[in-house]
Amino acid sequence: MAIKGAQAVVDGNIPPLNAADDKKSRMFLWNNIFFSLGFDMKDHYGAFGGDSAAYAAIAGDLRGISLYQSLDTEGLHTLGTVIVDYRGYRVVGQSIISGILSRDQEQSII
Repeated sequence: MAIKGAQAVVDGNIPPLNAADDKKSRMFLWNNIFFSLGFDMKDHYGAFGGDSAAYAAIAGDLRGISLYQSLDTEGLHTLGTVIVDYRGYRVVGQSIISGILSRDQEQSII
């Protein structure tokens, strides 16, 4: 399911949630999976290689999520996360938190 969604994102078949923003920072929602692209959106990795460093950092994020999940700690929950590399793009897919898209921005998630 996530692979088909990631392919649809790259192929331009899913409209972005934030179409007015820069192409690198666009986000997508498809079948309750939140997608984003592996770019250095805010120049956080500029000194370390820009988009190439952001591309690599995403794999580190997934390793971190996997390690937390492997702890099997009661009450610790992680988002379902997948990385799909397709046609030269790295796409991150994550399960969405129920209600996050409609919550009051002043309300805490934690």
